[in-house]
Amino acid sequence: MLEKENISLENMNSFRVVHKTKRLLIINNPIDLTKFLNTNNIDRNEIQILGEGSNTLFTKDYEGIILHSQIKGIEIKKEDNDSVILRVGSGENWDEFVDYCVKSNYFGIENLSLIPGSVGAAPIQNIGAYGVEIKDYVVSVTGIDLYSNELVEYSNEECEFKYRDSLFKNRLKN
Repeated sequence: MLEKENISLENMNSFRVVHKTKRLLIINNPIDLTKFLNTNNIDRNEIQILGEGSNTLFTKDYEGIILHSQIKGIEIKKEDNDSVILRVGSGENWDEFVDYCVKSNYFGIENLSLIPGSVGAAPIQNIGAYGVEIKDYVVSVTGIDLYSNELVEYSNEECEFKYRDSLFKNRLKN
């Protein structure tokens, strides 16, 4: 984990607005985040999670803490002749992940190519294009509950996917 203070967000959002954050935490693995949350007395309402910043517009400096996931990795959990289950880090670039799948002959999400953002952001909005939605390919979503500091896993059904919508965009937004 890397922690920076009073840092510009210009290179962390697609609008390239020049605003700063009071604190930036670059998370490389979930354990670092749980350790940080357990050892620091932080108002969880001051935390903003930022992926690649393609859907975020900063209109002023952010006075709280920005968590920026750089959790990388693509792991094959299960593979047979008909399907594959992958575990993908939230900090992976979405389009690069789609490219990886196509090059590996894992077809189905290729219509979702060129959608900006990170893998971690994809289920929040249930990204989709050309008749394909991510909900049709997500088995589960794993994350850290910022209030309990526990690892949580949501099945596809528990994600409550709808058109450009999910549990994460609404009930679990904050």
